[in-house]
Amino acid sequence: MLAPLAVLGSVALLAAAAPAPQPYEVGSLNATITYTPDSSWGTYIAPGGFQTEANTSVAVFSTKQTNLSAVNWTTPYPTVTFQWWGYQRSDGGNATVSIDDSLVQVVDYYNKSSPGTAFPVLLYSVASLSPAVHRIYIRNQFDARGTFGSGYGEINVDHFVVIPVDAATTSSAVSTSTSSSSSSSPSATTSSATPTPAVRSSNNHAGAIAGGVVGGVVGLAS
Repeated sequence: MLAPLAVLGSVALLAAAAPAPQPYEVGSLNATITYTPDSSWGTYIAPGGFQTEANTSVAVFSTKQTNLSAVNWTTPYPTVTFQWWGYQRSDGGNATVSIDDSLVQVVDYYNKSSPGTAFPVLLYSVASLSPAVHRIYIRNQFDARGTFGSGYGEINVDHFVVIPVDAATTSSAVSTSTSSSSSSSPSATTSSATPTPAVRSSNNHAGAIAGGVVGGVVGLAS
């Protein structure tokens, strides 16, 4: 009987030492992200951007202020989490986030004092989704505070983050948690007055190159 007990003990130790799921980050230029209409979007120089082109950090912005500007993305793995990182704008900023065709949050990405050198921040986060592949839809909305164009801010994407999960092993725990909730919508957080910057040493640029063009990528004013 000693040998089986020893084996069981080893298995238990291996299970306890299993690494936690790691965040999976998808940059704004990833081909799995769809921006519509195509004519409203462009790649711009952006300080601290997740992605780089011509050794310059960049992000995707909609500079034609309209409620038609939208982002579609399907998570590549089952997940209970989703994060949208982007830039706060000083010229207005409201957007809606829908998950699996259901509106879950109105996101305020306006920051009157945001400079053109600000780094991306966490604009929206949810950690209570069902463990499955999810469809993400983000759409620009009118902002009465808007000071540019027709009152629509420059909606943008720096990167998305999900944490892949095993849907089979987490569905029971998640269903128990959600059944005890009084709300039908996933709990979520949006950026606060002092958001957390997405600092990465590999993209830690000092600031935007205002008005510059690098490999077809244009600079974005604040």
